[in-house]
Amino acid sequence: MKNSSGLIVEFIGMPGSGKSTLNNKVKETLEQNEFDVENPTADIASKNRLIRVMIKLIYFGLELLFHPLAALNYMRFIFFTKQKSFKDFSKVTLNLFYISYLMRKSENNNSITILDQGILQALWSVFLSSRLTFGELSKYELFEFIIPDLIIKVEVDHQILNNRLEKRSSNQSRLGQITSENRDFKASEKLFNLLNGLAEKNQVSIIKVKNNTEEQLLNSKCLIKNEIDQLLA
Repeated sequence: MKNSSGLIVEFIGMPGSGKSTLNNKVKETLEQNEFDVENPTADIASKNRLIRVMIKLIYFGLELLFHPLAALNYMRFIFFTKQKSFKDFSKVTLNLFYISYLMRKSENNNSITILDQGILQALWSVFLSSRLTFGELSKYELFEFIIPDLIIKVEVDHQILNNRLEKRSSNQSRLGQITSENRDFKASEKLFNLLNGLAEKNQVSIIKVKNNTEEQLLNSKCLIKNEIDQLLA
Protein backbone atom coordinates (compact mmCIF):
# COMPACT_ATOMS: atom_id res chain seq x y z
CA MET A 1 0.00 0.00 0.00
CA LYS A 2 1.12 3.58 -0.71
CA ASN A 3 1.78 5.92 2.23
CA SER A 4 -0.87 8.64 2.27
CA SER A 5 0.25 10.46 5.45
CA GLY A 6 -3.13 10.89 7.15
CA LEU A 7 -4.83 12.79 4.33
CA ILE A 8 -8.46 13.73 5.13
CA VAL A 9 -10.95 14.33 2.31
CA GLU A 10 -14.48 15.53 3.05
CA PHE A 11 -17.46 15.58 0.71
CA ILE A 12 -20.04 18.27 1.46
CA GLY A 13 -23.38 18.96 -0.16
CA MET A 14 -27.14 18.84 0.24
CA PRO A 15 -28.76 15.52 1.14
CA GLY A 16 -29.46 13.80 -2.17
CA SER A 17 -26.53 15.46 -3.95
CA GLY A 18 -24.75 12.12 -4.27
CA LYS A 19 -21.96 12.62 -1.72
CA SER A 20 -21.99 8.99 -0.63
CA THR A 21 -22.13 7.63 -4.18
CA LEU A 22 -19.20 9.78 -5.30
CA ASN A 23 -17.38 9.01 -2.05
CA ASN A 24 -17.64 5.27 -2.72
CA LYS A 25 -16.51 5.64 -6.35
CA VAL A 26 -13.43 7.60 -5.26
CA LYS A 27 -12.66 5.01 -2.58
CA GLU A 28 -12.83 2.19 -5.14
CA THR A 29 -10.54 4.06 -7.54
CA LEU A 30 -7.97 4.83 -4.86
CA GLU A 31 -7.92 1.23 -3.65
CA GLN A 32 -7.45 0.03 -7.22
CA ASN A 33 -4.35 2.26 -7.28
CA GLU A 34 -3.03 0.57 -4.11
CA PHE A 35 -3.88 3.34 -1.65
CA ASP A 36 -4.97 2.43 1.86
CA VAL A 37 -8.36 4.13 2.24
CA GLU A 38 -10.73 4.38 5.20
CA ASN A 39 -14.34 5.55 5.19
CA PRO A 40 -15.18 5.54 8.93
CA THR A 41 -18.48 7.44 8.85
CA ALA A 42 -19.89 5.05 6.25
CA ASP A 43 -18.63 2.05 8.23
CA ILE A 44 -20.30 3.32 11.41
CA ALA A 45 -23.50 4.25 9.53
CA SER A 46 -23.79 0.65 8.31
CA LYS A 47 -24.11 -0.67 11.88
CA ASN A 48 -27.39 -0.96 13.76
CA ARG A 49 -28.78 2.09 15.55
CA LEU A 50 -27.77 1.02 19.07
CA ILE A 51 -24.13 0.48 18.09
CA ARG A 52 -24.05 3.78 16.19
CA VAL A 53 -25.30 5.68 19.22
CA MET A 54 -22.84 3.90 21.52
CA ILE A 55 -19.89 4.77 19.25
CA LYS A 56 -20.98 8.41 19.08
CA LEU A 57 -21.33 8.60 22.87
CA ILE A 58 -17.88 7.07 23.37
CA TYR A 59 -16.29 9.52 20.93
CA PHE A 60 -18.19 12.38 22.57
CA GLY A 61 -16.72 11.42 25.93
CA LEU A 62 -13.19 11.03 24.56
CA GLU A 63 -13.31 14.44 22.86
CA LEU A 64 -14.54 16.03 26.08
CA LEU A 65 -11.95 14.23 28.21
CA PHE A 66 -8.82 14.67 26.09
CA HIS A 67 -9.62 17.97 24.36
CA PRO A 68 -11.52 20.05 26.92
CA LEU A 69 -10.53 23.45 25.47
CA ALA A 70 -11.78 22.51 22.02
CA ALA A 71 -14.93 21.07 23.61
CA LEU A 72 -15.52 24.37 25.41
CA ASN A 73 -15.18 26.28 22.14
CA TYR A 74 -17.62 23.90 20.44
CA MET A 75 -20.16 24.47 23.21
CA ARG A 76 -19.77 28.24 22.98
CA PHE A 77 -20.35 28.00 19.25
CA ILE A 78 -23.47 25.85 19.59
CA PHE A 79 -24.92 28.09 22.33
CA PHE A 80 -24.29 31.09 20.11
CA THR A 81 -26.37 29.56 17.30
CA LYS A 82 -29.47 29.31 19.54
CA GLN A 83 -30.79 25.91 18.55
CA LYS A 84 -34.55 25.62 17.97
CA SER A 85 -35.08 22.93 20.60
CA PHE A 86 -33.27 20.90 23.24
CA LYS A 87 -33.50 17.91 20.89
CA ASP A 88 -31.71 19.86 18.16
CA PHE A 89 -29.13 21.08 20.66
CA SER A 90 -28.43 17.55 21.90
CA LYS A 91 -28.28 16.07 18.41
CA VAL A 92 -25.88 18.61 16.89
CA THR A 93 -23.67 18.65 20.00
CA LEU A 94 -23.27 14.87 20.02
CA ASN A 95 -22.61 14.82 16.28
CA LEU A 96 -20.05 17.65 16.35
CA PHE A 97 -18.05 16.10 19.19
CA TYR A 98 -18.21 12.66 17.56
CA ILE A 99 -16.99 13.93 14.18
CA SER A 100 -14.25 16.04 15.77
CA TYR A 101 -12.78 13.08 17.64
CA LEU A 102 -13.11 10.86 14.58
CA MET A 103 -11.10 13.39 12.56
CA ARG A 104 -8.43 13.57 15.25
CA LYS A 105 -8.03 9.81 14.92
CA SER A 106 -7.83 10.13 11.15
CA GLU A 107 -5.03 12.71 11.38
CA ASN A 108 -2.80 10.08 12.97
CA ASN A 109 -3.45 7.41 10.32
CA ASN A 110 -1.18 6.63 7.39
CA SER A 111 -4.22 6.04 5.22
CA ILE A 112 -6.49 8.35 3.23
CA THR A 113 -9.67 9.08 5.16
CA ILE A 114 -12.70 10.05 3.08
CA LEU A 115 -15.81 11.35 4.79
CA ASP A 116 -19.31 11.90 3.45
CA GLN A 117 -20.33 13.15 6.90
CA GLY A 118 -17.43 15.22 8.20
CA ILE A 119 -16.91 18.38 10.21
CA LEU A 120 -18.30 20.70 7.54
CA GLN A 121 -21.49 18.69 7.18
CA ALA A 122 -21.78 18.65 10.99
CA LEU A 123 -21.51 22.44 11.03
CA TRP A 124 -24.13 22.59 8.27
CA SER A 125 -26.52 20.77 10.59
CA VAL A 126 -25.78 23.24 13.39
CA PHE A 127 -26.58 26.18 11.13
CA LEU A 128 -29.68 24.50 9.73
CA SER A 129 -31.31 24.08 13.16
CA SER A 130 -30.32 27.56 14.37
CA ARG A 131 -32.89 30.27 15.16
CA LEU A 132 -30.50 33.02 14.06
CA THR A 133 -30.59 34.81 10.74
CA PHE A 134 -27.80 34.28 8.24
CA GLY A 135 -26.55 37.77 8.97
CA GLU A 136 -26.24 36.93 12.66
CA LEU A 137 -24.59 33.59 11.96
CA SER A 138 -22.00 35.19 9.70
CA LYS A 139 -20.74 37.32 12.60
CA TYR A 140 -19.37 34.27 14.41
CA GLU A 141 -15.74 33.62 13.58
CA LEU A 142 -15.27 29.91 13.08
CA PHE A 143 -12.10 28.61 14.67
CA GLU A 144 -10.69 25.64 16.54
CA PHE A 145 -12.25 23.21 14.09
CA ILE A 146 -10.20 20.46 12.46
CA ILE A 147 -10.32 21.24 8.75
CA PRO A 148 -9.86 18.46 6.14
CA ASP A 149 -6.98 18.59 3.67
CA LEU A 150 -9.31 18.49 0.68
CA ILE A 151 -12.94 19.63 0.46
CA ILE A 152 -15.23 18.34 -2.29
CA LYS A 153 -18.37 20.48 -2.74
CA VAL A 154 -20.91 18.28 -4.55
CA GLU A 155 -23.52 20.30 -6.45
CA VAL A 156 -26.67 19.17 -8.23
CA ASP A 157 -29.55 20.93 -10.00
CA HIS A 158 -32.64 21.53 -7.86
CA GLN A 159 -35.03 19.38 -9.89
CA ILE A 160 -32.68 16.40 -9.91
CA LEU A 161 -32.11 16.87 -6.18
CA ASN A 162 -35.86 16.90 -5.53
CA ASN A 163 -36.33 13.76 -7.65
CA ARG A 164 -33.69 11.94 -5.63
CA LEU A 165 -35.18 13.04 -2.31
CA GLU A 166 -38.64 11.88 -3.37
CA LYS A 167 -37.26 8.38 -3.93
CA ARG A 168 -36.03 8.19 -0.36
CA SER A 169 -38.23 6.85 2.41
CA SER A 170 -39.77 9.57 4.59
CA ASN A 171 -37.41 8.94 7.50
CA GLN A 172 -34.25 9.40 5.46
CA SER A 173 -34.49 13.13 4.80
CA ARG A 174 -35.89 16.09 6.69
CA LEU A 175 -35.93 18.26 3.56
CA GLY A 176 -38.88 19.24 1.45
CA GLN A 177 -38.80 20.69 -2.04
CA ILE A 178 -35.52 22.51 -2.69
CA THR A 179 -35.43 25.87 -4.46
CA SER A 180 -33.00 28.78 -4.47
CA GLU A 181 -35.25 30.43 -1.84
CA ASN A 182 -35.42 27.38 0.42
CA ARG A 183 -33.87 27.84 3.89
CA ASP A 184 -32.02 24.52 3.66
CA PHE A 185 -30.47 25.52 0.34
CA LYS A 186 -29.50 28.95 1.70
CA ALA A 187 -28.03 27.35 4.82
CA SER A 188 -25.91 25.04 2.70
CA GLU A 189 -24.63 27.86 0.51
CA LYS A 190 -24.07 30.24 3.44
CA LEU A 191 -22.16 27.61 5.37
CA PHE A 192 -19.98 26.85 2.40
CA ASN A 193 -19.20 30.54 1.95
CA LEU A 194 -18.25 30.89 5.61
CA LEU A 195 -16.11 27.77 5.58
CA ASN A 196 -14.57 28.72 2.27
CA GLY A 197 -12.85 31.64 3.99
CA LEU A 198 -11.71 29.40 6.83
CA ALA A 199 -10.40 26.84 4.36
CA GLU A 200 -8.53 29.46 2.36
CA LYS A 201 -6.96 30.77 5.57
CA ASN A 202 -5.70 27.23 6.25
CA GLN A 203 -4.65 26.75 2.60
CA VAL A 204 -7.09 23.89 2.05
CA SER A 205 -7.85 22.74 -1.48
CA ILE A 206 -11.52 23.05 -2.50
CA ILE A 207 -13.06 21.41 -5.57
CA LYS A 208 -16.61 22.00 -6.78
CA VAL A 209 -18.09 19.17 -8.84
CA LYS A 210 -21.44 18.67 -10.56
CA ASN A 211 -23.25 15.39 -9.97
CA ASN A 212 -26.34 15.50 -12.20
CA THR A 213 -25.42 12.60 -14.50
CA GLU A 214 -23.43 9.38 -14.54
CA GLU A 215 -20.93 11.03 -16.90
CA GLN A 216 -20.36 13.88 -14.45
CA LEU A 217 -19.95 11.34 -11.66
CA LEU A 218 -17.18 9.55 -13.54
CA ASN A 219 -15.47 12.81 -14.52
CA SER A 220 -15.60 14.02 -10.90
CA LYS A 221 -14.12 10.75 -9.68
CA CYS A 222 -11.11 11.20 -11.97
CA LEU A 223 -10.72 14.88 -11.05
CA ILE A 224 -10.68 14.09 -7.34
CA LYS A 225 -8.25 11.20 -7.80
CA ASN A 226 -5.86 13.51 -9.68
CA GLU A 227 -6.13 16.18 -6.96
CA ILE A 228 -5.31 13.61 -4.26
CA ASP A 229 -2.30 12.45 -6.29
CA GLN A 230 -1.04 16.05 -6.39
CA LEU A 231 -1.54 16.54 -2.65
CA LEU A 232 0.44 13.38 -1.93
CA ALA A 233 3.20 14.12 -4.45
